[in-house]
Amino acid sequence: MCERLLEIFKGEKKNRKIVKVIVDSLQEQLFKKFFSETLPTGTTNRRIRINCSKSEFDESEKKILNALEKLLGEYDGTFSKSYMSHASELEDFIDMHLKRLIKAILELDESTHLELLEYIR
Repeated sequence: MCERLLEIFKGEKKNRKIVKVIVDSLQEQLFKKFFSETLPTGTTNRRIRINCSKSEFDESEKKILNALEKLLGEYDGTFSKSYMSHASELEDFIDMHLKRLIKAILELDESTHLELLEYIR
């Protein structure tokens, strides 16, 4: 996944389907890590789960959860079936939401992911 993220952040590949696969994978992994559960159905249910549990986590974890919640707020509009290929909207989603989430995740262990961090600052 890191190689795909680097390609996206460098501007080499901004394919909507690839970005969706990465975002879906991140959601699943983060829900398993933070809540020890499978991904709830629907972005609204995911956002509710995050909001109801934020107080249980430390500040760096809350930063990740806040970024995930904001990303989920734009997820349906960006990846809906009726979505037409608007490169600027996908780019905004990547720049404003995906990069914020990845940066929050990587800040927990910055030393092992310096190359990726370079492209999202």
